[in-house]
Amino acid sequence: LTIFGLLVSGPACVWWYTFLHRRTMALKAGGWRQVGVKVLADQVLFEPPLLAFFFTVTTLMEGGSMEDVENKLRSDYLTAFVADCCIWPFVQTVNFKFVPYQYNGLVVNAASVGWITFLSYLKHRPPKIQKKDTEQS
Repeated sequence: LTIFGLLVSGPACVWWYTFLHRRTMALKAGGWRQVGVKVLADQVLFEPPLLAFFFTVTTLMEGGSMEDVENKLRSDYLTAFVADCCIWPFVQTVNFKFVPYQYNGLVVNAASVGWITFLSYLKHRPPKIQKKDTEQS
């Protein structure tokens, strides 16, 4: 998880929050419209692929196969995304409304401590969906 955070999530967040700030500069800085656009973009454009990438990369780094990745995504992706939608919009609303954009990544990093603990739990619990039987009877 540390490698994922340092090499993937950290740099992705720095790029994303800079990109998001630049794309919403035409809106009133810190206004509710800008905050809403940022939160919506974060939830719809950034979080879904980042979650999928998390499960894919961590499964492969642990020696899993692409079949293991597929099973993990089927088993845990929806649970993770629903939880994400319950937590992160509130965190990001506070972040985008009250924190200067250059520090948005720091707020996310602080909140991520608990979030990564939850994702780690999901990642390491046994899959709810059984592996496909590759042998034909």
